[in-house]
Amino acid sequence: MRDDGGQFSDSCQSEADARDRRAYRRTRVLWGASLRCAGDEGTLSVTVANISAGGAKLVFAEYPNEAEAVVADQLDPDVATILMLPSIGEFPAKVVWCGRGRLGIKFTEPPEEVAAIIGPVIDLTPD
Repeated sequence: MRDDGGQFSDSCQSEADARDRRAYRRTRVLWGASLRCAGDEGTLSVTVANISAGGAKLVFAEYPNEAEAVVADQLDPDVATILMLPSIGEFPAKVVWCGRGRLGIKFTEPPEEVAAIIGPVIDLTPD
């Protein structure tokens, strides 16, 4: 969440902090997707920048000029979401970090289940 000075408060963890705690190998992709927040009927257009069996990094292509990017910067950690990947499926997740047009999510389904669903498209097996 932004504080009154336009900076990001400590409620959104930094991307570097999230990267240090990754348990699953990330694969770079450029997939168009949609993100729906719990209790919200609308969706945000996102690009999946990288993905693993544990989560994904999402980018808002129009940042900072579009309203969607502003919304992304205001998502608090632990907000429930659903990542919708066309032709692949929907994945329940929670926000881990956010800021500057990017968003990190952690899937709430077991990593083995996520890898099994996405596996035919991209290899998400651990190193």
